[in-house]
Amino acid sequence: MKRSPMPPRRQPMSRGSKQLSRKAPIRSTGAPKSGKTTGKKSAGPRPLPVKVVAAVRARSGGLCEIGLECGGLAQAVERAHRTGKGAGGPGGRGRAASNSPSNLMDACRRDHDRVDRAKVTDAYLRGHKIHRHGLARPHEVPVLHAGYGWVLLDDHGGWRSAPAAAVRGEHLLPVLQISRREYDLGETGAVDRALARFGHLDCGGHSFRLDEVLTCACGAELLVVTLLEAE
Repeated sequence: MKRSPMPPRRQPMSRGSKQLSRKAPIRSTGAPKSGKTTGKKSAGPRPLPVKVVAAVRARSGGLCEIGLECGGLAQAVERAHRTGKGAGGPGGRGRAASNSPSNLMDACRRDHDRVDRAKVTDAYLRGHKIHRHGLARPHEVPVLHAGYGWVLLDDHGGWRSAPAAAVRGEHLLPVLQISRREYDLGETGAVDRALARFGHLDCGGHSFRLDEVLTCACGAELLVVTLLEAE
């Protein structure tokens, strides 16, 4: 059965008198206002402990301890880290190690910039910088002090002269300090622990004399052994 086509509409469809209204507002996809931030504020560097600053200042007398640019005559306004911040390990332990007096030197801005940026290679040769991932500890590594010459710094704000055998042109040897009793009785605990730290305990032995280079059985020259100054 055939169907006849619908006749054309003569009047347009009415859309009604009411317009549909949007109930929910349109979400904006634009960037947030520049004045607002959503991230957390980054924490700045923590200040050094007051006791540490006082110990370093007592040692330096308020003058630059590096002295390569100023000759040790400029006022110290900053503390230079010999080993990078936090190198002693994660968390509080790392901060305590990197913020110890033996790892800090009072410095003027010119000398601080020199050892940290301008002439870093020379800084390692003078003990002003210590390799971050090295095995030697700051109090074991000789450093060229503007006022005292080649010294070992301790963690109480003191210093002592470094054995001449530990200071070499191409590199510095760490210095292990042992007691007179350990030396007289032939106790090797401190030396063995140092050899283990440097990875040479299983080499088959070692030989040394005070203030001379300790030579491992494998032939490596590892460190210099000296007596504690109080002894």
